[in-house]
Amino acid sequence: MVANTRDTYYGGPTHNDLMVDGITYNYMVSNHHGAPTPNITDGFDRTFGSQAYLQQRRRPSRSACRRRAVPGYAPISARGSFAASVVLPEGAVNPITILSEDGSTTKTTGLARKVHKGRRIFGQYVEDGIEIEAGSETTASVEWIAQSAGTGTWRLGTPDKSAGTQSSSLRCCRAVALVLSAPNGEFRIGYELDYSKTLPSQKYRNYWGAWDWPTQFPDSINFTIGQGDEGVDWNYVHWSYFDSTFTREAPVLGQCLPSALFTQIAQLHSPSSLPGHARRLATPTSSMGTGPLSFSTYVNDEAELLVSDVWHHESSSCATRSGITCHTLSRKFSFPESWLAPGWNRLTLSLPDQAGGGDANLPTPYVQYDALRLEIG
Repeated sequence: MVANTRDTYYGGPTHNDLMVDGITYNYMVSNHHGAPTPNITDGFDRTFGSQAYLQQRRRPSRSACRRRAVPGYAPISARGSFAASVVLPEGAVNPITILSEDGSTTKTTGLARKVHKGRRIFGQYVEDGIEIEAGSETTASVEWIAQSAGTGTWRLGTPDKSAGTQSSSLRCCRAVALVLSAPNGEFRIGYELDYSKTLPSQKYRNYWGAWDWPTQFPDSINFTIGQGDEGVDWNYVHWSYFDSTFTREAPVLGQCLPSALFTQIAQLHSPSSLPGHARRLATPTSSMGTGPLSFSTYVNDEAELLVSDVWHHESSSCATRSGITCHTLSRKFSFPESWLAPGWNRLTLSLPDQAGGGDANLPTPYVQYDALRLEIG
């Protein structure tokens, strides 16, 4: 693969891609593993490059390599620099700052957006409208205050933009020696090592159908906060239905039931209109074309659903292309505290039943959770 457009590449620092086809790609834009792509409609104007590559078996002649002017390209003399000082929220580790196109998180140049992300912290700090002047340095000093909607009662998973948790020494595509020394992942399969291989690799890197959901979770997922084991009872991907695989000739429909979370709440505030908040970060994949994929949250036996729509431009292939860090979305669901009761409560996380209808021409809708929490405010 040739990825020589770092100035203009979409996807940001969490993006990775597939390199297994045996042919040469010169990628300008890729939607694999959740990287966002531009809306190429009337008025779209963007320069990708400049770049040059030459492939031949003989020694190249001088005439084979020529310099050409690239319209819209900004040389170093027309660029400025940016430096930021950030006060991080308590507990944040492995912070990263992304300077991108205004209004986006994954493209660079011009009027800019600044995004700060950190492991173990829900959400991120975003600031738009930063003007970068040619030939000068733009500086900023900010304090990132962590998002909160109240008192946290529990948390499932670690917010790190991944459907698992990596050790600080583990990075994608490093040497095998590092992979072998890494601990197992946070959620089942995920970063677990597959010791059936001579050189064990993380299980999420394998073909997704190798991990047979109907066998591993015959009754779907029922996770009890404080008692369940995240590495056993919570999978790194939750399916709307389980598609046909090399070992299954037909899709398994009706067995991918909603995922249920059971939580015990010892004490609530005095009866009032104080809201309860559930928040989750997800990496969803939709087969709905231009329409949305809706996923819902039920609280106990309340008839009202808490619904969030995920559109085609917000999702992409991830687990089905052996991915675990993809297009990450944040969703917050708010509901009256009266929906909860002292003692045991049930939160049900639901994808549309058999979304896509088992059509082999459509990808299986699924969601990969980064982290979830319940706050009462």
